[in-house]
Amino acid sequence: MFFADRRRRRPDPFYPWKLGLFITAAVLIFFGVRLERDWIIWLAIAVLLAAMALRFAPTKGNRE
Repeated sequence: MFFADRRRRRPDPFYPWKLGLFITAAVLIFFGVRLERDWIIWLAIAVLLAAMALRFAPTKGNRE
């Protein structure tokens, strides 16, 4: 059976940014739902997409 190797070989340099963006999006979504403001909810979705885009950001280790 084939299993993908998911071990990290080096620390993620964008981890603090990803964590900060996720927390920011969580707070925005909370207030957007609480205040019933669609634009705040869409802003939270945009912040989550920005955090997801960091997954594909080039780093020194993955340039080949």
